[in-house]
Amino acid sequence: MVLMAALIGTVALGGLWYAGWTWKGQPDDSAQWYEIARTMTFAFAALGVLPAGFIAYRRQRTHEWELQENRREQDHRERVEATRTVSSLSIDRNLISALTSGTLG
Repeated sequence: MVLMAALIGTVALGGLWYAGWTWKGQPDDSAQWYEIARTMTFAFAALGVLPAGFIAYRRQRTHEWELQENRREQDHRERVEATRTVSSLSIDRNLISALTSGTLG
């Protein structure tokens, strides 16, 4: 996966370099080469920002979704525990009243 990303990046940078080279009319001057390198590096970085922003956005949305799911699960566990507590209290009260009235024995 990393090699594929490196290959795609190399091809994109090479394509940008070729575009800059033809845009400047195949320069011979080192100042023009420097300008091409600077411009293409900036363009390459600008193109890299788009996927990085998209990945960050998707990670944030996934994280928010996971938090919602975890909260729903926690709420469900709390409701189940509250139901168990109420049920056991109800059983305890019924047992106590049956024992005190003498109907169990």
